[in-house]
Amino acid sequence: MRIPNIHAVHLDPVELEIINSFLVLMIRTGYKQVTMQHIIQSSDLTKSQMYRRFASKDDLVCRLLLAHEMELSEHLDQWLQLEPFDKVIDSYLQFLLKHPDKFKLIQSLEVLAETEFGEKEQAIQWQRLKARNLLRLDNELTKSKPAISLPGCGFYLIHCLLRGLGQTQRQNYFADPGLTVAQVKQCILKLVSR
Repeated sequence: MRIPNIHAVHLDPVELEIINSFLVLMIRTGYKQVTMQHIIQSSDLTKSQMYRRFASKDDLVCRLLLAHEMELSEHLDQWLQLEPFDKVIDSYLQFLLKHPDKFKLIQSLEVLAETEFGEKEQAIQWQRLKARNLLRLDNELTKSKPAISLPGCGFYLIHCLLRGLGQTQRQNYFADPGLTVAQVKQCILKLVSR
């Protein structure tokens, strides 16, 4: 198994090490099983180094989501230069689906953060950056696919498609390991070309 990592350039290297240790532990054992002590042990830090940066696991979840969104934002700067827009969709999907386990975990952490940690400063920063990234993609989609006449909802629709089919139906595309990026892209392109 390839180990997924967050590669946000603007983060402190120690913070990035903690975030990536946390990410790998959660993929291997699940969110509820990971304790702060497990993270300290896996990242070779002292307790004080850890707690100086993150007071709780909740803070770490919010920072992981923000770091993931920061990494996506860094890539968006490059992707939005691509023509045609189909290549932007390709790049976006490749980024999200490079590590399906990471993507599924990020999705579940987003739901947790939205419902449990919405008032934390890191959660608010993450939500703002996520909205900004989706708006940037949506603006490009609206420009390249004029048939989408409702600015603000085109790429959000794609994001919802990727995220799953609704709150009550938690299965998503990745329940089928045979589904490829090309198939997801084809489905999205059909949606936006109508």
